[in-house]
Amino acid sequence: MNTKITLPSLPRILAAMLVVAGLMIPIHAQDNHTTERFTDDFDLVLPASDSCSGEDVYIVGPLEGMAQTTTDSGGGIHVVIHFTPHVTAIGLTSGLAYRVVGPAQIVMDMSGPDQNVFALVDIIRVTSPGSAGNLTITHTVHVTVNANGDTTVEFNNYSAACRG
Repeated sequence: MNTKITLPSLPRILAAMLVVAGLMIPIHAQDNHTTERFTDDFDLVLPASDSCSGEDVYIVGPLEGMAQTTTDSGGGIHVVIHFTPHVTAIGLTSGLAYRVVGPAQIVMDMSGPDQNVFALVDIIRVTSPGSAGNLTITHTVHVTVNANGDTTVEFNNYSAACRG
């Protein structure tokens, strides 16, 4: 029921994947575009210290995903993944229902041997019932890896604030 997600390690893992994938791209690939839809299960307890309402909030349900992949004639691979949550959130003390909204979008650009880019923008809003504040979580990640496998740009900004 309680899932721990370690977000700061995500950029390094994906950067390594981008470098490996970039090395495997054929030099003169055909243009190609695919769209794939999928669903992943989400299961997380948001601790009281982060919830604005002072109680643990259990968030569970499916995340609907769509991945669009394009390979270009220059050998580049471009991927956009969009997640939409269809989850329920229940206060574990009060039993009150919370509303969770927000998309997440991941963009990967593996342009071949020169440079690979990974970017993530995730904005999650947990709306509390009644007069308690509403939690807004914003997570932005950007990693650029050059042809030598060196990370030339890397930031991982995370913020959470009670609003309203």
